[in-house]
Order: sequence, then C-alpha cells, then structure tokens
Amino acid sequence: MRLYIKLKYLRGEVPSQYNYYLQSAFYNKMPQVLSQTIHDKGFEQGPRRFKLFTFSKLMGDFQRKDTTLVFKSDVSLSFSSPVDFVVISLAKEIMDKPHFRVGKGEFLVDSVKLSEPKVDEGVFYTLSPVTVYKHVQGIRYISPYEPDFQHSISLNAERKLMSLKRDKPTTPLRVITLEAENVSVSYKNNTISAWRGKFKLSGPLSLIKIVYEAGLGSKNSQGFGMIEKEGVTVRE
Repeated sequence: MRLYIKLKYLRGEVPSQYNYYLQSAFYNKMPQVLSQTIHDKGFEQGPRRFKLFTFSKLMGDFQRKDTTLVFKSDVSLSFSSPVDFVVISLAKEIMDKPHFRVGKGEFLVDSVKLSEPKVDEGVFYTLSPVTVYKHVQGIRYISPYEPDFQHSISLNAERKLMSLKRDKPTTPLRVITLEAENVSVSYKNNTISAWRGKFKLSGPLSLIKIVYEAGLGSKNSQGFGMIEKEGVTVRE
C-alpha cells in the first residue's frame, strides 16, 4: 500500500542531507507502539530484520542555503509498505496531526491519498536512490552495472517476502539497468553510495510487488529504493 502526501511549506530550513530527519518524522507520526515495534524488532527472516517501509525524496522547488534547503513551493512526498496496517495507521496520524517537521523545516499537510496500485512487469524510475552492498572487508557498494547487482536485489526481495511468511518463488527477480546516476547520501555521518535512474523489472509478480511496496535494494527505511512505474507522476 502506498501513501501520497502533499505538504505546504511554512517556514524553516531543511538539512540538505535530510534522510535521517525525514525517517524520524515518519517514526514520530506513527502510533508509538507501532513505531517502537518496527524500529526495535521489524520483520524477521532468519538472522535478518526488515523494517518493510520506504519513502521518497522531498519533491518540490527549493533554494540551497549553505548546507540547508529552503523550499519555494508545495512539496510532494510518498511513503510505502507491504504491511497495510502501517500505512493506514500513519495516514490517520498525519491527518489528525497535520503539522510535519523535517529538521527545522515546517510543513502543513495539505492532502493525503491512500492507494494500492496494481503493479506488474515494466520500467520503473526511482523516487529515492537505490543502494546495494555486501560485506567484503567492510562495506562495498555494488554498481547497477555489475553482475552481482541483480543477484543481490533478487535475494534481498526474496528475504523480504519470506519475512512476511510468504513462499519463496521458484524463479528470481530480473533487473535490467536502463539509466543510472551515482549519488552520495549522508545518513548519520555515514556516506552511502546509491543510484538514481530507471530499471526494467520482470519475473514473479510477488517479488515485483514486494520491491515496489517495501523498496528496491537495501536501507529502504533510511530513504532508499522507492520506485514508481514509468508514466505515473507523483509530483503535482
């Protein structure tokens, strides 16, 4: 399920590296018990735990001011999770308490739209950049043009699906990189290498749906890997 939010900018400056602050804003908007459960425990698959949500970048016109952003217009924002209760609970809290804060930037919620789009194979573009990595004497980020990229993406998708107690498909998720631009994102003083662009997805619909709702690749709950079907506009 997906949540499309439109925000009216009121005042204040948003840190240019705002992923942590936006993640915190979503956690703060969830009911406390739900927020704490997802943050501390998540959804388990073997030794791994997934938060199973992702969110987009802040989409609106802005002016850079040193290390901050001053928005000049209304802002569009999207949130997604395969767990409907998470999205519905968040939507209710946002509508009940429409003041939204990211760093020192203050916004007022103008509209909230719940949606459960039907997704299938096709081309998807990034609403927040995709990151994939593996541990090799530390962390090594994987380029979308490396053979390991598809394997890592598919394995990650399977594990997310299984964390919801669903069956693992017999065939993998197939990912073809059509466009990719490398970006560096700072999250709590860590620099993350990620890629924005377009990807063609095919294979089991269960895997396409899980990466659409929970995010493509890793670190989704930190604001990475949210994708949208080509032709769908989320910024108004």
